[in-house]
Amino acid sequence: MNTAVFFDVDKTIIDGYTQVILVKYLLKRNEFPLTVYCQIVAWYLFYKFGITTDIIFIRDKAIKTLRGWDEEKLEGLVRECFDAHIKTRVFTEIKALIDEHIRNGEKIVLVSSSLDVIIDRLKNYLGANAVICTKLEVKNGIYTGRVVKPDIYGEAKANAIKEFAVKEGINLGASYAYSDHISDLPMLELVGNPVGVNPDMQLAKVCKRKGWEVLRFSLAEAQK
Repeated sequence: MNTAVFFDVDKTIIDGYTQVILVKYLLKRNEFPLTVYCQIVAWYLFYKFGITTDIIFIRDKAIKTLRGWDEEKLEGLVRECFDAHIKTRVFTEIKALIDEHIRNGEKIVLVSSSLDVIIDRLKNYLGANAVICTKLEVKNGIYTGRVVKPDIYGEAKANAIKEFAVKEGINLGASYAYSDHISDLPMLELVGNPVGVNPDMQLAKVCKRKGWEVLRFSLAEAQK
């Protein structure tokens, strides 16, 4: 069987939250309402500091504002945002780690609750093999403002990885997973080689108790 390396994205590969970065960019382009932007930032702060572990509610609120958007329009805006503000926030050490796993012949899989229109572009940039992420519903080239279930978060993220492993013949016991947040504990517990990356307080405690490897990076040269 094959081995795979499962990477969370926000705060693990990227120094920041990709959806917040995109929404901020859309706000500057006068494409997004200020009130929703403020709600998204507040909710992500709650998430960051452990006040809530549920980011699905505010994500769906933001996605509803995309109802009626042309698919090509959003893809163009995401391309501009990615090139200017997202790829510059990739941790140098993580990029080197991904390259090492690729050289070892391991399948790289990005697993994120962030949007497919962002994660697909990151996949191409990093040379990853596959993505498991939030898929926006599109009908006749127009966004409906809904997502295609299931949500890729928490236990559901782990279940999606299990399904992927069965389909692709992946040996999870020999595979790796990298994440920063306690909500990804189910994902980390699936594999034989779990790694905390800049782990939050709760995950850091779990890593210490279980003897898991912990990596800590900074991104001083990132564009802020």
